[in-house]
Amino acid sequence: MTAKTTKKPQEKADLRAPLLGTAITGAVVTLVAFAAVDRGAGLSTALGATVAVANLWALGKIVVALTTPEDEVVEAGPPAEEEKPKSGRGLAWGGLALIKFVAIGALLWLTLKNGLAHPLFLALGFTALPIGITAASVLSRAKV
Repeated sequence: MTAKTTKKPQEKADLRAPLLGTAITGAVVTLVAFAAVDRGAGLSTALGATVAVANLWALGKIVVALTTPEDEVVEAGPPAEEEKPKSGRGLAWGGLALIKFVAIGALLWLTLKNGLAHPLFLALGFTALPIGITAASVLSRAKV
């Protein structure tokens, strides 16, 4: 009889710092836009930051689903002689990634086309994504 062990997915620990960094950066940039410019600039920046955080969260879930083995419970012992046939899971998650990309693009296009947000401040809010990821990476390496 073989013992079973459970692998713990590490997406929560790996994604928590970049999400937090992106959210904090977005909040700071939004507050600066509200204080330095006006309400419209602040709201546009907040929308960009929100899209950045949502995009990172969704992308993180998709990447974890694509890279995590289908069966989290693994039998301890010698490796199996034959591999299980692969399911269409990767294709489904790839389709979801494409839908996410198109949905975000369509929402941003409609927002800008209808003049609901200022393009410059929307882009400023979206800069929270690379800045937050970089800051989280630098700070997490500094702790080690």
